[in-house]
Amino acid sequence: MGRRTEPHRDAPTQAERPPFVDRHGTLASLVAAVSEPSVVLVSGEAGAGKSRLVAELRAVCPSLVGRCYRLRDPFPLGPIVHVLRALPEGALRDLPASAGALRLLVPELAACLPPLPAGAQDPRVLPHLMFRGIEAALRAAGPVVLVIEDAHWIDEQTLELLDFLVSDPVPGLSVVVTFRDSEVDPAVPALAARAGESVPVSRITLSRWDVADTGQLAAAILGIERVSPEFAEHLWQRASGLPLAIRELVRLLVERGTVAMHDGEMMRRGLDELEVPAGLRDPVLERVSRLAQDARALVEAGAVLQRPADRATLAAVARLRGARLTRGLLAAEESGLLVEHEGVYEVSHVLAAEAVYGVLSTVRREILHRRAAAALRSVTPCPLSQIAHHEREARDATWPDTAEAAAKQAFGAGDDESTIAALEPLLLEPSVPAAQRARALVMAARASIESTRGVGLLGVFESEVAREDGCLSADNRVRVAVNLSQAVHFQLCDATLRTDLHALVTAEGVSDWARLATEAIVLTRWLPGRSTAEVEDATADLEARCRAADLDDDRRRQLRMMVDEVRLFTGRTDPHRLDTRRAYVPPTDRNMFIGHMSLIEIAATSGDLAFATRLLDLCDAVDDPVIAPSVRSRRTATFRQQIDFLRGHWADLVRENGDVRPSLSTTASLRLTEDACSAALTLAVKGPTAETVEELDRVLAIAGQGSLHDALVLALTPRIRAALATGETADLPGVDRFLAAVPDHAIIPCLYQALPEVTALLLARGDVDRARRTVAAFADEAERIHAPLAPASVSHARGLLDLADDPRSTRAGELLGAAAGHYGEIPMTYEAARAWELTARVLPDTDPRAEQLLVRALRTFRELGATWDLDRARQAARSRGWTVPGPARVGRPAYGGELSPREREVAELAAQGLTNDEIAQRLYVSVHTVRKQVAAALHKLGLDSRRQLARHLAGTG
Repeated sequence: MGRRTEPHRDAPTQAERPPFVDRHGTLASLVAAVSEPSVVLVSGEAGAGKSRLVAELRAVCPSLVGRCYRLRDPFPLGPIVHVLRALPEGALRDLPASAGALRLLVPELAACLPPLPAGAQDPRVLPHLMFRGIEAALRAAGPVVLVIEDAHWIDEQTLELLDFLVSDPVPGLSVVVTFRDSEVDPAVPALAARAGESVPVSRITLSRWDVADTGQLAAAILGIERVSPEFAEHLWQRASGLPLAIRELVRLLVERGTVAMHDGEMMRRGLDELEVPAGLRDPVLERVSRLAQDARALVEAGAVLQRPADRATLAAVARLRGARLTRGLLAAEESGLLVEHEGVYEVSHVLAAEAVYGVLSTVRREILHRRAAAALRSVTPCPLSQIAHHEREARDATWPDTAEAAAKQAFGAGDDESTIAALEPLLLEPSVPAAQRARALVMAARASIESTRGVGLLGVFESEVAREDGCLSADNRVRVAVNLSQAVHFQLCDATLRTDLHALVTAEGVSDWARLATEAIVLTRWLPGRSTAEVEDATADLEARCRAADLDDDRRRQLRMMVDEVRLFTGRTDPHRLDTRRAYVPPTDRNMFIGHMSLIEIAATSGDLAFATRLLDLCDAVDDPVIAPSVRSRRTATFRQQIDFLRGHWADLVRENGDVRPSLSTTASLRLTEDACSAALTLAVKGPTAETVEELDRVLAIAGQGSLHDALVLALTPRIRAALATGETADLPGVDRFLAAVPDHAIIPCLYQALPEVTALLLARGDVDRARRTVAAFADEAERIHAPLAPASVSHARGLLDLADDPRSTRAGELLGAAAGHYGEIPMTYEAARAWELTARVLPDTDPRAEQLLVRALRTFRELGATWDLDRARQAARSRGWTVPGPARVGRPAYGGELSPREREVAELAAQGLTNDEIAQRLYVSVHTVRKQVAAALHKLGLDSRRQLARHLAGTG
């Protein structure tokens, strides 16, 4: 008897919503997470199902959704505009006065909002008023879930708002953020580290589906029990495991009649003849071909626009109106290719848009781009980058002017990535007028200092700089070359510049200003290998020529700040004297702001924390729109972390579970400084783990290649401590670089931070003579420079030398005690506690100061959460019969025999069957942390296995 087959005629139509398959309980986990105020990060590649997961969440939880879009122009708080428009009218009434500022963000809601508050026209006050107004609106709408979709395209102000909301939680508000891991700004996943201590943080990662999952989803879409393994395998290969592609392919296969039923299973029929690539292109194009002309025109218009568009804009590009427009929109929406949300339309998915655009003819593309450019001119705010893109694709000669205007707009907003994106076509297009190309080169080189994208155009920049008859003037050739040098420095690039700066600045036609500014920057960036005396001579010569040059006041001020930076770096001036010269007023432009940041960095690493803190507070308080908030927040956050670490203000740097908060900066050199602080702090909290040592080695390897002295000394000190604890003292990175400062006569203030540890390392290696020479050289230089850390460091190192001669040396105890006093005055609390501990070990048991100092160190370690140091000091105290304070607490009170909130959270996930890796991904913590917390939960509950844990939690609720 033959095999019975029949066509499957009960498949869903294109307009029907396909069923949702909650693989591995993802939706259940998300719903559980937002059942109380929390932060949830959902990541996955394009087509992984993030948007569908959010759609299902909205069906079961009150949710407000704002989407980020891939825009060429900054649209500050764009996702929040959608959220505010979706709020019920009642939620906007009776809001505090600050919410009146939202009139400027959503003017159409003005009738529901308070009057515009005083100060709303002041750009320094407006962001604060808006954030407070948004917070009040969300509070009034609660309890609610705020969802920000596609945060890989998030704008700076929305990111800052999220940081504001999660760090100071709004009662009843949960925040869900979705993004693509491969495209997201590191600051987005780092929101997890910014959440308030009382707010649970979860991480959900949507991965590609396997064959079994693919078969399950296909069966659910088709409304049958199962599909054949052969069908599932083929579908999985064609869809690349992406849920969105799986759904689209099944729809297409059903429409074409290439599937059939056999004994209740879906079978493949003629599937080999279906030429479908591993993605969405062919399924999408098949569906487009089935549309009527007007619906297809609207989908094509959406694909060309590449951004959400209102009905009028879409209609203008498609050239439709009236009944034809209405019918076309209905048909396009029913096909699932065009979606509408709160009055704006877009192609259903970025992959679908790319597929549609890819098959348009050249002539058709030009026509649609020309229409798009014209239509977008009427949009407010005017999306200049989008318009420039469409004009260029339409071969409109005005596109360079529009692109330049877009770049200026983005640069003013602090969006350096968008600045370079707007300028890149100008740099790569030979037909752009020379004057305009020159302006683009100068602006792009300046933006490259804060953007990794600019370094990718290094070859373009250098080829223009090398041309004496090119579009750049002599001064601009110097400006571009200097900015590129700074970009390579700040972004830690492997690229080597071929440009000869000396030849450029000495060339004919270069102004005094360009020559002097370049020499000053070179002095601040390329100090390694030059003695401090040589640098001081060069600085004095530069200063004399600055006084003699014919410069305006602004340029003279900029040069003076760079000279001050060099002198502070070499310790040849006291920063507090600079105040009398009125050099340190609030920064009014980017150059001045970055100059202030350099002074903060230098002062912090030399131990002048009071000056560094005062100047940082001054910069942090500036709310000048010329210095974009994104530029300000990235830099001040880095140096605030560094100063907090050195001062011993660790509460905001360490999470409840002992994990150190991750780096937030997007600039490579700043991120390296943050990484050095984080690794040093992790060592103090957890001891010399393999991961921490590896991270310190990485930082030292990078910092040792350039002039990144702050990262070098921040990482070198803990790395040597780890080596001394493990006995592995050979071939440590960074040590030779440090020691080279002595024969090179290049001892600078920041190096004193690592002097005691380097001394201890040399003594451990048995190289006593070199240890003595090194300490003597640093002690001699300390007499001539300003370095508040120097007295503490030299006393500490001399104490170690005396201990090497006599373990019970009275003079060693005095020196170490003096070092502790100096550390305390700076103040560097952690270093003071370590010096107290060492002093107590040296003093005889009969000296009452010994016990007092060790107990003082123990209490300080305990308050800091320095568990590694605390354990070592407690053993020393017990061996001598002294009182020992209780165990360390890191930021939060102990929970005794009860599970802490994080331990319970981990335990519940483990009880659900999640692996340690899955829990770590979900909670955004390390696997090591998960293991430790699972073990702690089992121990506290008196259990032996996860199976027992699951039964216990099921029984106790």
